Amino acid sequence: MRLFSLARRSDSVEHDAEGAWPDDKAEDAQASETTSLSDQQTALTLDLMEIDLRAAAAKICAGAQSLGTRIENQLGALSSIRDGTTELGEETQQADVTTRDLSHAVETLTQESAVIDDQVATSTKLAQEARDVADTASQGIGELQAAIQDI
Repeated sequence: MRLFSLARRSDSVEHDAEGAWPDDKAEDAQASETTSLSDQQTALTLDLMEIDLRAAAAKICAGAQSLGTRIENQLGALSSIRDGTTELGEETQQADVTTRDLSHAVETLTQESAVIDDQVATSTKLAQEARDVADTASQGIGELQAAIQDI
């Protein structure tokens, strides 16, 4: 894209003023040459600005593409994190259920253990009573034997 082409600018400067005096023609030629030189410098400046603008636009485009790629990668990472968080949430819920089940089982075990302790205490008491009865019976038999021998 040329903003003001050099060939077009030089065509617009070259014109002949009819009916001018010879001195006017020299001044016009000098003015035309100065104007032509000024137009060439302006055209060169515009061309250089256009090149700089094109380079800047290319850098901006490349930067935008790079940014788009980075954003796409970040969105992929966020999606992975979201999926991982969802999975972790599900596993946490399952762990909560398992923990409640384990807590209930431990509570039941504690209660059953208390019942067993009571039964062991009762059994120990009954065993002691049986031992006492056996000792009493043994003592009674011993006394009965002594009485039989006395008779």
